[in-house]
Amino acid sequence: MRVPCPVLHGERDGDKLPETTEGKDDLFTRHYERVLMPGVGHFPPREAPQDTARAILRLVSAVRTPGPARRATEDAPPGSGCGPA
Repeated sequence: MRVPCPVLHGERDGDKLPETTEGKDDLFTRHYERVLMPGVGHFPPREAPQDTARAILRLVSAVRTPGPARRATEDAPPGSGCGPA
C-alpha cells in the first residue's frame, strides 16, 4: 500500500535539524511533503497545534483518492509506503 509521507518540521528544532529533511522527495514512492514550521521547535503538535492540524488536513485533502478503504495491516511490497524507496 502506498501512503503519503508528511513531514512537519519545526524551523527551530535543535534535536533533528531542519536540513535533515530537505530535498528527500526522491526517496519516497508516494506524495512526500515537507512543511517547515517557522518559530516552532522539536514538538510541532505541542507548540503549534492549530498550524499542525491545518497542515495535516491540507495534506489529506490534497492526496485523497476515491476507492475502498484499505487496512494498514495489508501486505505491501517493501518500499511502497511511507519510508525510503
